[in-house]
Amino acid sequence: MPDQVNDRNRRREPRHPLRAAAILERRAGLPIVVSTVNVSGSGVLVDVAGSCELALGEEVGCSIQLYDGKPPQAWGVGKVVRVDDSRVAIEFTGLDWDAFASTKSPLAR
Repeated sequence: MPDQVNDRNRRREPRHPLRAAAILERRAGLPIVVSTVNVSGSGVLVDVAGSCELALGEEVGCSIQLYDGKPPQAWGVGKVVRVDDSRVAIEFTGLDWDAFASTKSPLAR
């Protein structure tokens, strides 16, 4: 009998546990403070405190605080591919942070 693999657990790249503070920048609206759960070469899973205002397909910029005492570093730009209760999965679509930032609403800056 062939192994049955749940598509949800099939990944292109391995995930690595990483607990760190992070900020999700939106094109419109205020940034959202989150905590990373795990990362891979193609995305990141985050915990969102409280209710999640992110929509499937929404494009976000992600900054992760890797060093104590330093501000979060730009990590990548991606789109929301899954929202489960307080967890959000983001698939990276590119690393062009400057292009993403230049298209944000002035109210979101």
